Amino acid sequence: MTMEATLESLLKEREELVARLDALDADIRAAKERRRQELLRELEALGLSDGRTGRRPGHRTRESARARKAQACRVCGFTTAPPHDARSHRHQKTKRPFSDAELAEKRLVRA
Repeated sequence: MTMEATLESLLKEREELVARLDALDADIRAAKERRRQELLRELEALGLSDGRTGRRPGHRTRESARARKAQACRVCGFTTAPPHDARSHRHQKTKRPFSDAELAEKRLVRA
């Protein structure tokens, strides 16, 4: 066998292996998708999914974030306009409610 014949046979074998890998990859992807669909059906049967993929039960929505922000601050114990939450107190060494002067400085009004 010549060097060219050996090289050609190796290239042909490589092409066959690549084609085989591609076929195996496609089979694996199809099997994963089938399993994913089975799991989604099982979750729906248990009532743990709303049928939309990518959405978790209890997933926080934009509206719920606004509702949370409108609640009373954990530190102050009251709501303000515009709303604030405990993150506004991060600069305080000892967390305490804002005084009237601090509220005015931050342009917050008790609601």
